[in-house]
Amino acid sequence: MLPRRYRSEIENVHTMLHELSEIVQENVRRALQAVVQADHQAAREVLRQENEINRLEVRLEEACLKVMTLHQPFADEMRFLVASTKVNRDLERVGDLAAAVAKRVHELEPIALAAFLAPLRALTDDIQKNLAEALRAFFYRDHRQATQIWLADDRVDVQVAAIAAGLRNAILKESGQARCYFALLAIVQYLERLADHAANIAKHVIYLVLGEIVRHRMREYREPAEGTLQRVLVVCVHNSARSQMAAAWINHLYGNRIRAESAGLQPGTLHPLAVEVMREVGIDISGNVPRDVFDISRSGHPFAYVIRICDGVSAEKCPPFLGVKQELNWDVPDPAAFSGEKEVLLERFREIRDDIRRRIERWVADAFPQ
Repeated sequence: MLPRRYRSEIENVHTMLHELSEIVQENVRRALQAVVQADHQAAREVLRQENEINRLEVRLEEACLKVMTLHQPFADEMRFLVASTKVNRDLERVGDLAAAVAKRVHELEPIALAAFLAPLRALTDDIQKNLAEALRAFFYRDHRQATQIWLADDRVDVQVAAIAAGLRNAILKESGQARCYFALLAIVQYLERLADHAANIAKHVIYLVLGEIVRHRMREYREPAEGTLQRVLVVCVHNSARSQMAAAWINHLYGNRIRAESAGLQPGTLHPLAVEVMREVGIDISGNVPRDVFDISRSGHPFAYVIRICDGVSAEKCPPFLGVKQELNWDVPDPAAFSGEKEVLLERFREIRDDIRRRIERWVADAFPQ
């Protein structure tokens, strides 16, 4: 149980960060509205709020440092405070960029803007959505949503590049409106940087939840290129029978497009009856070595799919994996838990083996339709 004062100060950091995020989002909304509507009044309101954002940013940093210094937090609380200081800085930079956008609004002219309104609205809508969802992911600790926001950042870059190319052509063709176009070009570049900070916040969520620093690691988590193998991790408790058989089935049946590995929550010893019943269907798993799912999680190697092939209580103990497209829970009995003569046990293992195959075939038919 956390001491009351410590708990109160952690909650205060959370409250202050939420307050700052609301003000920054509102200022971004005003700044983007000012751009698409050439609204000078909205731009002035953005500039008025900049000092308040800076004041809150300093207060929040001081609050985080105070908790770190006085209470020396561990584990989850320390990650929360570190992530909060990073989000705090990103929000302050977002506020600065909103102000930079507002300062150029007086140079915009509605007539010159007309040709760029549609792509500008699409860009500003995406930026507001990404920022709002990144912050929501932080407060709800939703690393899956954060991963999607981070990986989708290239969409904004493409939009910015298209608008910038159009503006450069317009500058050459319509020199009389060059001042407006140059201002809009600068604004679009500010917006691109603003979107980068939204992506940064998403990365901080991943650190907060998983303890993974994913900066410079986007390539690892991108959608695999067409023709590459989809990676699947199958997990059970001991990695001695069920997950071993499931991974072997996947590689045997679909190895040309799916690559499966297996691991356990408490890895034990490969069960000889699992080896025997898989050999009956022409699959040799005798050389497999049970692996620890937590070691695999810490390695950072991405999987598109995770299949937990154990009871619900055990499945909840499985660590989260970054960038997973789909997670499945299959409550399959552990054949090693049965007792009886060898022939009775073999029959149990065969039933589990065949049940796992049927589940895999149904899943592949749904997930990878041809």
